[in-house]
Amino acid sequence: WKYLLPIVVIVVLQSAFTNEGGAPAAGGGGGT
Repeated sequence: WKYLLPIVVIVVLQSAFTNEGGAPAAGGGGGT
């Protein structure tokens, strides 16, 4: 499960970045 932790952190960070400014460099925009 410790391999899932960094993945969850990355997803949360990406969603936070897209919510703040919607920067495509954060992860391609996620769902949009």
